[in-house]
Amino acid sequence: MLGDEIKELLYKAVEFLNENLSSSEKLFNMLTTVILQLLATLVLFLIVRFCFWNKVTAMIETRKAKIEESLKQKDEALATLDATLKEAQTVKDESKKQASAIIENAKKQSVSEATAIINDAHRQIELEKKNALDSIEHQRKEMEKTIKNEIVDVALVMAEKIVEHEVSKEENIEIINQTLSDLDKHK
Repeated sequence: MLGDEIKELLYKAVEFLNENLSSSEKLFNMLTTVILQLLATLVLFLIVRFCFWNKVTAMIETRKAKIEESLKQKDEALATLDATLKEAQTVKDESKKQASAIIENAKKQSVSEATAIINDAHRQIELEKKNALDSIEHQRKEMEKTIKNEIVDVALVMAEKIVEHEVSKEENIEIINQTLSDLDKHK
């Protein structure tokens, strides 16, 4: 917008200057303007070259060195980061292996402890079973002994009664039944 206005203003100025001039004068003015611009550009280039060129190139070289140093530091940092990541991965993998080994050992130990507890329980059950069977056998023998003694006592009592008087077969059955009922009452 502003550039268009400036451009239009310059065209009007050139037209105004060229309006009253002949074509050879116009050509001479144009050639003079081009030569003056070339000389101004050359002078400007020489001033920049001799006054500012060393400062500008030194500044560019300094900036280039800083950029190269930054790139070198970046590469070193990336290499360090890569090495650190690999070391961290190695530590992580080793930790996983150790954790797996600990878990496996814990499983094996728990299985062996459980087996030991179960075996102890089986032994205890077997021991209690044996003790109970021994106790039952002992009580059975005691009862047999007691029953035999009672049978002997009954036989003695019956023999005494039979010997005291001689009885018939019916009286013997009656005496036996009476003796058995007396024994049932005592129990």
